[in-house]
Amino acid sequence: MRLPSYEFGKDVAVELQEAIEDVRMLLNNGKYTPSNTKTLPSYVGVDGEFVIYDAGATKWAMFYIESDTDPGWYSVQLF
Repeated sequence: MRLPSYEFGKDVAVELQEAIEDVRMLLNNGKYTPSNTKTLPSYVGVDGEFVIYDAGATKWAMFYIESDTDPGWYSVQLF
């Protein structure tokens, strides 16, 4: 998936336009690659950190969420 470039109106701050362009370039050009692991993460991650957990035929995106009530690793099955 590639994110398209965007046209912004004059009322959108230049800083916001630049931040969105930075994210678009990181995602489109593959400058950020998540870690891949064959074991479930058991360490305390950094808020927002994510890894791809390879459980054989099934893959999971694992996200560390820092919250006051229930910090920890959360997952979404990929396929």
